[in-house]
Formats: sequence, structure tokens, C-alpha cells
Amino acid sequence: MDIAIGQRLRFVPAGWSDGGPNVLPAFMKADVVGTVVDVREERQMFRVEYEAKGTRCFECFKLPKIASDKWQLVKKK
Repeated sequence: MDIAIGQRLRFVPAGWSDGGPNVLPAFMKADVVGTVVDVREERQMFRVEYEAKGTRCFECFKLPKIASDKWQLVKKK
């Protein structure tokens, strides 16, 4: 799957999840929609910008996408 600047992704930020089976408070289970703002092929990473509670935030992900990744592309309407 090719990732490009400007693509939109839906994911649960890593800071809102413990990565395990533990039950989290409801506000921590919400997902966000962010926009890819940087792709670094040489490092096999890309960066997504999103807003949470009025604050601009970023999260990085590995390339390429694999089945166990916790994000998905947002389809255009």
C-alpha cells in the first residue's frame, strides 16, 4: 500500500491505548482522523497530524502497512 502526503487515516493514538487487553476509559477508546504530512522512505516511516482537544498532535507509523497495523485509510466521499 502506498502512503502519500495528504492521505487521511483513522487510528487510536498510541498515548490513548496501553496496547493490551486492559479495559480503558471510554474517552481513551475514541479514534481520530489525521492527515499524512511526511513520508520518509529511507526510514520506512510516515508522520500523521491530527487534532485532539484543540491541540495539534503528531504520530508516526512504519511503512509498509501490514494486517496488524492499527490504522486504516479514510475513504473519500
